[in-house]
Amino acid sequence: MDAPIHPDWTQVVRVPKNSEDVPRVMAFIHSRLSRLRFSLRRDMVDHHDILLLSFFNRGECHFLMNVYSDDCHSAVKFMLD
Repeated sequence: MDAPIHPDWTQVVRVPKNSEDVPRVMAFIHSRLSRLRFSLRRDMVDHHDILLLSFFNRGECHFLMNVYSDDCHSAVKFMLD
């Protein structure tokens, strides 16, 4: 299976470091929101089950986080550490 593709939406997904680091989260950003300058913040959170995006609105930086919680809760434990 693969993610849906549409010309009005941009896919944001973390590029894996190796074959065991495949991401399980992604985000879709509509083209109307491109002026908000979304950015993948791998410098702040680098985990295959967490996607952190920042964007700017009216001069302020905001964040959106997408978290996949597996049966071991590895992303939650990563954030707690």
